[in-house]
Amino acid sequence: MNGLGGGINYLCFALALLTLDAVRAQPVLGMALGSAVALVFNYLANKHLVFRVAAEAAKP
Repeated sequence: MNGLGGGINYLCFALALLTLDAVRAQPVLGMALGSAVALVFNYLANKHLVFRVAAEAAKP
């Protein structure tokens, strides 16, 4: 799951770099945007897909 988040990070950065003038001037803004989107994706994917199995197994 987290590897997919890395791909999402890069995709968001590349799209921002291609479409936003502010990101072309300051690429760190695009990296921050991509990192934020990937962080949310990784959190939600881990919460709902990875650790859900462990929570269900712990139920009596």
